[in-house]
Amino acid sequence: MSNIHLNDIRQSLEKAHWKVTKELDGDGYRISGVWVVERPDETNRFHLDFEGLDDIQTLPVEKSFGCTIREAPHVSCYFSRQGRSWPHELADFERKLDEWGKANLQIVRSMALAMKLILQQRQQRCQTYLSVNLSTNKPDTFFRLHVTGTL
Repeated sequence: MSNIHLNDIRQSLEKAHWKVTKELDGDGYRISGVWVVERPDETNRFHLDFEGLDDIQTLPVEKSFGCTIREAPHVSCYFSRQGRSWPHELADFERKLDEWGKANLQIVRSMALAMKLILQQRQQRCQTYLSVNLSTNKPDTFFRLHVTGTL
């Protein structure tokens, strides 16, 4: 790999509305370095691990031979020589990243909606419980709600 590959990957990410927010050191063994990448609105984040396992030492990021999204190992890219195969490898990486990003965003949105519904239901149950039990002046109402957290 060369700085050309790094620049191509970075430009590809930026074109797809991703932003490299941190560049971290690797693990000194298999990973040369890590980019923390996220959407500008922080709706999605991932770690791009640059693979640099060598016989004697860990290669620097500039000499790593591929990268993989830690949270989605099926999204990876091999840094072939600049030439015929590199543009295809990069395009394949872009396509897989786009598919994963859309699926992951859908999961995040679904989870947020589910949490919102759960909180609304819990709030309704708390209001009902309080209105019923406060009218009977039961002393355990405060304890059950605020100490145990259960109704």
